[in-house]
Amino acid sequence: MCFSMQSFLSVRNELEAEKEVPEEVLQTLKARGWPPLAKSTKVLPTEASAQHGETFLLTFASAPPANLAPVSAGGDATKAVLQILGPELGASPLFVPEAPASAMLVRRAIGGAAAAGQPTPRLWLAGEIARRGALRRLPFVILERVLP
Repeated sequence: MCFSMQSFLSVRNELEAEKEVPEEVLQTLKARGWPPLAKSTKVLPTEASAQHGETFLLTFASAPPANLAPVSAGGDATKAVLQILGPELGASPLFVPEAPASAMLVRRAIGGAAAAGQPTPRLWLAGEIARRGALRRLPFVILERVLP
């Protein structure tokens, strides 16, 4: 049996139909005092990134309070990236229990890049989506949008 044909195991197949920012993310933002979104755009995935989740470019109607969204020099608090993490890290569409995706791993990766002197986004918010398609318990992060 070819597991890649099992749609319930393919992150790409499960998230392909999802076009909007999940309601749970919007409710989390509202509950924590963030301004409403003025615009959200789903980034079309590449072959490799489609295995790992979804990415949205967000624009808030106004700047969030500085304590919620600190920005880097020259940054814009009204712009952010929402990353919904797939259930694994790797090149396979199958779940890899030894390498679950998490906000902690994102935080560690950002720290490593910053330590190497690379421009890095600030992690503004992390949470979990109970269900997206047939996938369950997907972590998400909202990051400062850092432009080169």
